[in-house]
Parts: sequence; structure tokens; C-alpha cells
Amino acid sequence: MDEKKVYKIGLWPMILIILDIALIATVIVMGMIIHHKNEIIAKKDVATKEANPTDVDESVNEEEITNTNSVTEPEQKKNHAENKIANMTNTTNNTAENDSSTEQNTAKTVANRPYIYDAQYTPDGLKANSYLADDGVTYKVSDIVVPYVNMVSSDATKMNTEIETLYRKWVEEFRICSQNLNSYIKVNYTTYITSNIYSICITVQRSNERVTSEEYFAYNFDIISGTQLDYGQVCYIAGINDAGECVQKRIETIEEYDSYYLVPSRTVSQEEADARKAEIETYKSEIYTHYQEDILNNQLVYFLDNNLKLNIAIKMKLPDNEIMFTKVVIVES
Repeated sequence: MDEKKVYKIGLWPMILIILDIALIATVIVMGMIIHHKNEIIAKKDVATKEANPTDVDESVNEEEITNTNSVTEPEQKKNHAENKIANMTNTTNNTAENDSSTEQNTAKTVANRPYIYDAQYTPDGLKANSYLADDGVTYKVSDIVVPYVNMVSSDATKMNTEIETLYRKWVEEFRICSQNLNSYIKVNYTTYITSNIYSICITVQRSNERVTSEEYFAYNFDIISGTQLDYGQVCYIAGINDAGECVQKRIETIEEYDSYYLVPSRTVSQEEADARKAEIETYKSEIYTHYQEDILNNQLVYFLDNNLKLNIAIKMKLPDNEIMFTKVVIVES
């Protein structure tokens, strides 16, 4: 009969084995507890973020804010400056927008409308608001467009009263043209805006079977004070010290007279050339005389353009046409 072998283990080895098993079991249990705890924390964080979706990591958010400000703030300032500069030198036809630099102006507008806009006057005394002229063109009373100065000041009231009176006069001319059918009248205006200086130039165009002509009316005012500017003030703003001398220099360069010295078809004698030169000098002298008369009679038409250049309307004639006409020229120092 085979004998069974029996292995005996000593006491201390047995104790060590038991301790190893206990240590391994403890490590396993602790690992399971930590894993379970982490799952609970993760689920809680997810639930918190779902309940507060706008919450983000503060460190990341601060960095993003810093980067955003460093980029957009200079761009915003640049855009604001460009817009301001664009508003300060803007030219519009029939409509003028408020300058953003005029927020502190003492001259206030009415009903939050622009400083200048199309006047809404009603044409009275017309049987028809349009007519078909002999030239085959239909002309309308709505072709007469005048500005309204939207400021609370005595000068603004004076300007608007004068412009409305002119409007009534031009509507009457339209009525006469609609009866004759061989003429027309059109009125429009241009507004020049430079910083706090607003200038308006009204152009009246007339035409009949003989001639087409233009007439001008101008108004200049400071929207800070709400006052109309006189000729001396406008010249000062334009940097012109001696307006008379500057106007004389400009008259010497009137382009319309240049061609009169040239005779393309034949050669003229020296005597004829001298006579033509003297004739032109006479015409130029008459222009300056009309300029002086307009100043004395307070009838000079002047305005500042969007480059702060002085513009005046001069009355002149040409040697081959004795009909006087008006020309707007820029006068510089």
C-alpha cells in the first residue's frame, strides 16, 4: 500500500502567507473604493456642468478675455477714429448725417433728425404737378428740392424762412414754365460737412429756347454755436488773409478765356492779338467789379467745401457771348 506524503509548514511561514494575502486583499479593496469614488465625483461634475452650462475654467476664460481685449480694443479705436474722420469730411447730396463729434453741441436738433434734410414744403397754386415740355421731357415740381436746417437757433430760423420764400418763388416759376412748355426750372442742393462747419450750396438750373443758366445760393453755419458765418469768418477758416488779392489771382486763371488767345484756323497780326488781350483784361476787370458789388450788396455767394476750400460764385461773360453767367470757382491763398 502506497503511503500518502504529508507536507508540514512551520508557524512563521504560515503567518507570513496570511499577512501577504491580507495585504493583497486590502490593496484590491482600496483600489475598488477609490475607483468608485472617482466615478461618483465625475458624475457629479457632469451633472453640475449640465445644470450650469456657462461655467468654464476660470484660468482659460481669463486668458481668452486678455487675448480678445488685446486684439479688439485697438481695432475698435481705429474704426471709431476712421468713422469720425469720415464723418468730419463727408459730402452728401440732399441729405446730411449728424457728425459723431457734435454730441456736446449747444445747437440742438429737433426730433432727433439730421442737421439738414429735404424740406417738406407743399407747392401751392398748381393745376398740375408735372408737364410734358416741347423738348419731349416731363418736368415735375418735385424737381425743386430745397434743404431744411434742423437747428434750434435764430439764425437757423432766418435761413429756413429765406429758403422757404425762395421755394415759393421757384414753384411759381415752375407754374409759368408748365404753361409755356418751352422752358423748365430745377432746384437741388449739396451739403458740405467739415467738423462743426456745415455749408449748403443750392443750385437753380433754368433753361428755355435760348439759353441754359445756373444760379447759386449758399449758407454757412457753425453747429456748435448755431450761428451763420459771414464772409470774413469763412475766409479766416479757409486760411485766406487777403480775399480781394486771392480772388484777383483766381480771376487771372479763368479757363474759359484761354482759348480766346488761340486762333487755330489762321494767324493773327500782333495788333489783333494785342486787341484781344486788352479785351480779355476788360472782361476780367468786370468780374472783379461784380465781385466787389456783391460784397457791398451782401449778395456774394460763398461756401466751404469738404476740404475747407473757399468757393465763390463769380459773374462773367465771354467775348463770343454777351450773356452773363455764373461760375463757381475755388479761391486759395
